[in-house]
Amino acid sequence: MCRELLIKDPPPLTNNPLHDAFIAGLAEYLSWHDGATPPSWVYDNSRRCGPGLLTLCRPKRDASWSRARHVPGAFKLRGVYMNDQALEKV
Repeated sequence: MCRELLIKDPPPLTNNPLHDAFIAGLAEYLSWHDGATPPSWVYDNSRRCGPGLLTLCRPKRDASWSRARHVPGAFKLRGVYMNDQALEKV
């Protein structure tokens, strides 16, 4: 419930489409993880990456990058791909 209250209102846009998409993806991911309905602001088109902005925490081209295809849907939907370590401490 506490996390749900923290993400109820949309944060201001950062002027960085990758960061804005990541924040929305994280809010949606944590909502589903907690069994809550994500707030509506996470689906706003201003919180998605364009086709040229597709990576966050890009690792070297190794096995960890090949596993990036297993990124949670909340991030893929927004064009944000990351390696396994990006969500370890969330």
